[in-house]
Amino acid sequence: QGTMAPQAAQHLLLAVLLPAAGSAHWVSELQELRLEQADPCVRLLSTAGPVGCSTPPDGALAPLRAVLSHEDLAHLLAAAPSMVSRGQAVSVALSADLLELDVLRSLRRQLGASLHGIAVLHSDQMPHGAASPEPARVSPLGRAWNQAGSGLSRESFDFGIVLLNASETAATLAALGRTGAPPLLQLKYPMLAVGDSPTCLVAGTCLPLGGQSVWGALEPRRQQTVPPLPTKPVVLLTAALDGTAFFHGHAAGADAAVSSTVALLAAVEALASLTVKLGQRDPAGAAREGGRDAEVGAAAVLSDLPRTPAFAFFTGEAWGQIGSRRFFYDIDTFNCTEISPSPQDAPASGAAEDGAGAPALPPLASCIAPFKPDLRFESLRGAGVTSLLEIGPVGAVEAASAGRSGVLFLHEPPGGEAGGRAECAHGSLRHGADGGVHVSVRQAVHEAAGAMAGGGGGGGGPGGG
Repeated sequence: QGTMAPQAAQHLLLAVLLPAAGSAHWVSELQELRLEQADPCVRLLSTAGPVGCSTPPDGALAPLRAVLSHEDLAHLLAAAPSMVSRGQAVSVALSADLLELDVLRSLRRQLGASLHGIAVLHSDQMPHGAASPEPARVSPLGRAWNQAGSGLSRESFDFGIVLLNASETAATLAALGRTGAPPLLQLKYPMLAVGDSPTCLVAGTCLPLGGQSVWGALEPRRQQTVPPLPTKPVVLLTAALDGTAFFHGHAAGADAAVSSTVALLAAVEALASLTVKLGQRDPAGAAREGGRDAEVGAAAVLSDLPRTPAFAFFTGEAWGQIGSRRFFYDIDTFNCTEISPSPQDAPASGAAEDGAGAPALPPLASCIAPFKPDLRFESLRGAGVTSLLEIGPVGAVEAASAGRSGVLFLHEPPGGEAGGRAECAHGSLRHGADGGVHVSVRQAVHEAAGAMAGGGGGGGGPGGG
């Protein structure tokens, strides 16, 4: 829990232990104001160990000191050796502009155990644009990637860090501006999980990340076939469902995960609409109008394609691509030891607009141990995914109305059919732009990797592209 309040008339800010929901408040001699919206940095664990933030089990209480500028920061760091030698504890009210990895590392290095917590003050510019909490890095081809990345997501802090909202920030600054003894800040966000993720999951001291991923294939089930067929290769289009930030409640998901999800939904709708239009004509060219006839024709068009178009929305991608990694791990290794008994009478699949019932479809196989309600993903093991396109954070591009054109990057693996897939994507961009959108395509690099760039979109953090 993060809390603020005064100990007495002179102490204007003091944390009070609250229930597990997480909140903060400050108290004067005559009043108490609860700050319920403090957003904490929490601890995450992987097989490599912990990252994130945690307080001691009993919390941490220390006088609060304002660090609103680089000058304030320099003064505090200069005083750090004396404070450490005297065992003097301190907590920091930190300007949002100073929330950088280098600043946090400097405070931790200079103050050591004397640093009891950090309250980051609200700013209208938080979060900082499209910056990712993942580290900035350089691609194998030497291109800067995720340049605005803070790297905060990979760091571990043994003290609490919380983000205050606008009203909490105003109350905190008012308390800091009063004369007398400094206010006190108490943070209590103990994270019981220790070690790595396998250890804490077994001990029951943490919860797994991720959720329910969704996938499908653009070819309807039939009486004799349940796509995707194990003999027909798959082209898979994917997007992430989630986003993250150093303060998880303030993830800028609209420009990242949501934009890629919307783009994927639009692509699926466009392909489905196209096949319906094509399916409205039989091989002889006679018109097939409306209802189930068009749907049957669309199914025939999809069936005639050399590859099955499929799509997937993966959860947990913001944490090391755990959703997609688990999906492909199951495709490669899943072994059902107990198939659930299948009912003999499957329900009808639906009814046409004229009220006639559609033919009943065979039931889907499911597994009891280990439990899987649908085993259709196993068909991907036989045919394989021959091509995969991941839609990254396309919404993070700068708007053209702001006077700057954005850039979308198409990243391709070296060799193989990279050039053909790239040319196909370029053709779609050139011919798909409407009159209000200017799209230009150019070669980004000349190495064998075939990475291409085109005007009209934006990049993002690791996993996007």
